[in-house]
Amino acid sequence: MRIARELQDAVAHHMAVARAQAGTAAHLADTHQEQARGILADLVGTTSSALLELRATVGVLRQAADPDTDPLEPTPGLGRLPAPVADCESAGLTVTVSSEGKAQPLSPGVDLTAYRIIQEALTNATKHASDHAARVRLRYEDTRLLITITNDGTANGAAVPPVPGGGDGLMGMRERAHSVGGDLRAGPRPAGGFEVAAALPFQPRTLGKAPTGPQTDTPAGPRHEETR
Repeated sequence: MRIARELQDAVAHHMAVARAQAGTAAHLADTHQEQARGILADLVGTTSSALLELRATVGVLRQAADPDTDPLEPTPGLGRLPAPVADCESAGLTVTVSSEGKAQPLSPGVDLTAYRIIQEALTNATKHASDHAARVRLRYEDTRLLITITNDGTANGAAVPPVPGGGDGLMGMRERAHSVGGDLRAGPRPAGGFEVAAALPFQPRTLGKAPTGPQTDTPAGPRHEETR
């Protein structure tokens, strides 16, 4: 299940960004050739990153069967957050990231969970946010990390596809949060746009110790001004 989830997240993010980059480059090819060439160069990086993540994830299976296989790529975490942010910005999304409180060390599983949740939310915003902008906020509390990813957009600009099966990404984010004893909620904002809000413990908890009620700010709650 973990391997399947990793494959889904990696493929969904990189392919969605690559599709947006290719479409933007094609649109600009005749009138803004230099800008189009720059986006195509970014597209090469996006597809290369996709191949590396696929190799690392599938390599888990190969390594179990053959101990002489090459070492795997490092597990993604918040330290690699600039990469998906840059991918989405290249595809036309303006991303603002802010952090509150003193950063705390996270267990590898929680670090990966935080990274994948943000990656998935930004991927959705790249595809569906009508204002072409997203804000990521990290807030460190005593024992947990609060994450919110929001976009304003219009009332019809929710960052989820309105088609059957379109909620797989949101379901995957919730499963990830719950697997480390955290909580995640997502939905349209009353004033328009969409918000994903997650609360993750610094160290994973067993399912029996997972939060039993909402642990995050509500999408309608007060927002803090965020800076790049």
